[in-house]
Amino acid sequence: MATPQDSNSNSAARVFRTDSAAPKSHRIDNAGYLVVDAPIGAVGIVKRYNEDGKLQREFRPAEELFKDSSMETAKFKPVTNSHPTISGGVLSPDNVSKATVGTVGENIRQDGDLLMSPFVIQNRAAIKAVQDGKREISAGYYCDLDDTPGTYNGEPYDKVQRNIEYNHVAVVHSGRAGKRVSIKMDGNEENEPNEGGSSMTKKLNLDGIEYEVPPEVEKAYGKLTLRVDAADAAVATGKTDLAKAHGERDALKLQLDAAEGNLSKTISDRVALAAQVKKIVGDSIKLDSYDESYLKKAAIAAKLPKLNLDGKEAGYIDGVYASVLALDEKEMSDQAAKSNGRVEGNAKERPTLKSNNGQNAPDSGKDADGDIDPRQKMIDAQATKFEEARKAKKGAK
Repeated sequence: MATPQDSNSNSAARVFRTDSAAPKSHRIDNAGYLVVDAPIGAVGIVKRYNEDGKLQREFRPAEELFKDSSMETAKFKPVTNSHPTISGGVLSPDNVSKATVGTVGENIRQDGDLLMSPFVIQNRAAIKAVQDGKREISAGYYCDLDDTPGTYNGEPYDKVQRNIEYNHVAVVHSGRAGKRVSIKMDGNEENEPNEGGSSMTKKLNLDGIEYEVPPEVEKAYGKLTLRVDAADAAVATGKTDLAKAHGERDALKLQLDAAEGNLSKTISDRVALAAQVKKIVGDSIKLDSYDESYLKKAAIAAKLPKLNLDGKEAGYIDGVYASVLALDEKEMSDQAAKSNGRVEGNAKERPTLKSNNGQNAPDSGKDADGDIDPRQKMIDAQATKFEEARKAKKGAK
């Protein structure tokens, strides 16, 4: 048995692999099950193509294939009809019942450079598939890849498989280990492929022209096609998502415009309020440093210092503030009237006004045309309302 050269350990990532072999014997038992004894692996170089289409040669040495801890993992593993397509081809307690057609036995052993294993196939469709020519055996397993290159029997390899751990054994049409890792049928049941290995090639259609290629090439091309399809789907999804994002952006822009309008009005109202309060309290506080409620309370305190606003609701404060504005406006009107020589209050006589013909006439709260002054009327009404509210509150106490 040849041994690898330059095989010092240099372990890399752990990977999942599938390889093939062929049974040496079989029989149908009394229950109708197919009982098989077959290789599930062989010493040698396994060739596979990476997703980028580059050929990779992986060497499986005897010391790894026949390691006791590795062979132990093959016992009682599930047998499948072709490798499972679920969960990336890996079986687990969550999916094993959907793919299993049989079970590997316990007598895992070395036979030359082959790893032999008994197993039984119990599924009728899988038994028929074997009898119809589906003969090769392919193991699904994990292994660590040692990146150290070397040669085996004069053939170079890129990596070394180590720490093999079996997951399942599958019956397939063709596998990487070829016909020596397959189920051998007796007599007329034998269904070997024609010379030339046509069963080891696949047809690949490129632009309407069919090519015969190794299964690995077909598989690698299929993976690339899937990746292209996925990319196309992602682009289509991206366009939809982009259109959706544009719609959401436009809706948010309208909401932002409305919010800016509301903010502008709020700022305008706040400036107007600050101007009102400043006329009442003067420059004793920085009006831009406080909120609306504080400003109103400051104005109320300046005019009605004895009024307690603790715990009062906003509506109450708004009402008092409106009265304070009216009171302040009346005081300002009174001062203006006095400065013009007009007497307010209980005076029995008022200064005269000039009529249209230049004659003096008594002023009884009317304008030059004899109508009641609207401004004076509003001030009097606000003062009366405030006085009634004050008396009612005093009486309630």
